[in-house]
Amino acid sequence: MTWSTAQLEALQVTASLSASLSLLGPAWVLDDLRRKRASQPLSLGERLVALLSTADALSSFCMAIGVGGSKGRGDRNAVCQLQAFGIQFFTMTSILLTMCMAANLYLLIVRHWSLARLERMLRWYVAVAVAPSFVIAFGLGCGGVYG
Repeated sequence: MTWSTAQLEALQVTASLSASLSLLGPAWVLDDLRRKRASQPLSLGERLVALLSTADALSSFCMAIGVGGSKGRGDRNAVCQLQAFGIQFFTMTSILLTMCMAANLYLLIVRHWSLARLERMLRWYVAVAVAPSFVIAFGLGCGGVYG
């Protein structure tokens, strides 16, 4: 099946609109956590949710740009490349942070780890989520995959 130009444009508008609407969830969560932080420090779970919401918001922002990043400039322009890097990096980071949250729940509920012990895991959660995401996104960019 071949798509017409009008159908492709409709799909692009739908994808950009969906990504724009998906910014509402992380914005609400981050605003709520910002207000709470003014009165007391954030717990480990709240910090993980803040990281996940930030990665989700940035991923949605990059997706909301749609094909606007390459219109009239070709595929190899800086906006298009940055958008591709952002989609790859922040989407993978969101997935890995969700995995870390699941591990955190497992360690808390099944293994009965103390909250203090779980608190020490935060830097490892961030490393597990950010490092591989960055290496892959950067490697794909250097390899000329984007564009």
